[in-house]
Amino acid sequence: MDNKDNCKKNGHRTFKEKLSEGLDIPADLLCGGCRVEIRGRGEAVVEGCRKVVTFSPDIIKLAMADFDIVIEGERLNCLSFCEGSLVIGGRINRFVYEERGE
Repeated sequence: MDNKDNCKKNGHRTFKEKLSEGLDIPADLLCGGCRVEIRGRGEAVVEGCRKVVTFSPDIIKLAMADFDIVIEGERLNCLSFCEGSLVIGGRINRFVYEERGE
């Protein structure tokens, strides 16, 4: 059992967990994680994007910290992109998390 597992077993929280609770921010966002909000089938907000890998009206692939996100649909477009946060519009048919090949 490593130290992290031992701390959780004993009820100790990591600094990141304490900070996220104090700031009311999800812990994975503190260290470059991602946040995804899907608004119906017409809009998605993705935070934590490192790079736009593929962009077309049918498919958008985004590189996140540890994986890729693929959005498939019709008439897809980028409504805004600022500091790693994207708003994607169009008709979203499918949303997939892909592990990156090593």
